[in-house]
Amino acid sequence: MVIAIIGVLIALLLPAVQAAREAARRMLCTINLKQMGIAAHNHHDVYGYLPNTYLQKSMGCDDPINNRQWISFVAPTIAFMEQASLYDLIKQNATPGQNWTHDPTANNGLGTTQVSGLLCPSNSDAKPPAGELARLCYRANVGDLTFAGGDSGVDTPRGVFRPGNRAMVSFASITDGTSNTALFLESFPGVFSEANPPLKGGNAVVSSLSSSSMPSVCLSISNNGILTSVAGSPNPWRRPGMSAFFGRPPCIGVITMLPPNSPNCANSIDPGTNGGMISAGSFHSGGANAGVCDGAVRFVSEAVNTGETPTGTNLSTILGVSSSPWVNYTGPSIWGIWGAFGTAAHGESSALP
Repeated sequence: MVIAIIGVLIALLLPAVQAAREAARRMLCTINLKQMGIAAHNHHDVYGYLPNTYLQKSMGCDDPINNRQWISFVAPTIAFMEQASLYDLIKQNATPGQNWTHDPTANNGLGTTQVSGLLCPSNSDAKPPAGELARLCYRANVGDLTFAGGDSGVDTPRGVFRPGNRAMVSFASITDGTSNTALFLESFPGVFSEANPPLKGGNAVVSSLSSSSMPSVCLSISNNGILTSVAGSPNPWRRPGMSAFFGRPPCIGVITMLPPNSPNCANSIDPGTNGGMISAGSFHSGGANAGVCDGAVRFVSEAVNTGETPTGTNLSTILGVSSSPWVNYTGPSIWGIWGAFGTAAHGESSALP
């Protein structure tokens, strides 16, 4: 009888213990985003602009010599996160003539150095095995429209992270308001079917996806939030979040088109080259964390307002541009409050609830 009572008590207490542990992990996730936000602000204080997606102006890597341009925003950010020694080593390996690649053995293996503050503790799949490239759970806000692919079509991104040979974004240029604009967004590393359990949003290849696709194209691969279409990649480091220091926008960026915990889609097995819809997401219940440009950290619900779905299937036609909305559309977001949260200077001042 005593053993039975103990068993019942354990069964009653276990959910409470698990909830307490998740609350602690979620708190640490919030702290991580807060620290990244402070680091980005410190970078802005020193250089007058935020880190770049790639072509890091502040590192002298804004000239595309020998691929050194592909160093992501993570390197200049961690310089202000008590990782100055790692930043210095990366910078030394980014001098003209040095080739910064996604090969784990290149650049003295620096790309495999995992900074714990870049990972959400609730996502047990995020931590890479030894020898693999560092992963990234907190990714750059690059706007509200589908990636065109690779480094093409990102001349006029609508978020706050942009290539360093084209634009340096200051807080003064965020005219939609720093309290209404995302800086970093939590997102799943694209481990595809390696995740156990499967990622809630899922990652998949949708061959029909283009820069003019509507969200329905990506949503079509999801069934109750579980991955239904899987494709591996010969270049896993090009998947979203799988190479923290490699700065192709689809690898280190997120768009505010689909709500948190929606699927991630690409039009080939190599999203780093071909782009797609990369969504925010987390293992926290009901949504994902977001670092805001004013330094705050907000939890964004899966039910966040994403506007009314426009009539039509071609995004270019809906937005009134000839092609490539990412490049050519300059108006306000059509994806409600969530879309407005991802744009920096497009005439929306909508605030998250």
